Amino acid sequence: MNEFLLSDIIRILKINRETVREWVNRGFINPSRTKGKKKYFDVFSLYQIMAFKNLVESGLSRKLVANIVCHFDWSKSEGRVHFVFGPWGAMGFISIDLTQQKFEVDQLLKNK
Repeated sequence: MNEFLLSDIIRILKINRETVREWVNRGFINPSRTKGKKKYFDVFSLYQIMAFKNLVESGLSRKLVANIVCHFDWSKSEGRVHFVFGPWGAMGFISIDLTQQKFEVDQLLKNK
């Protein structure tokens, strides 16, 4: 399986270097493994990061998004998932098309 460094993620997913570092340092996204100071990400991590990026850009808080995307097993997840969140009276609803998230990343990987 391919592994990607932080520099690969920045280039492939077109995310600002400092933004990705912040997400990793705060634990919003996690590498599949670490060797010394190098962090390695697998393709499933890229799916997670793309979903995280898209949801944050839609206006959701990073903490909420991290709680959502970390629950997926991206190696098995397909289709659309739905989440209801928030305290009673201030509920929110999120629908994520996992297949679309994977498709977007796979297309970017083909063009890298």
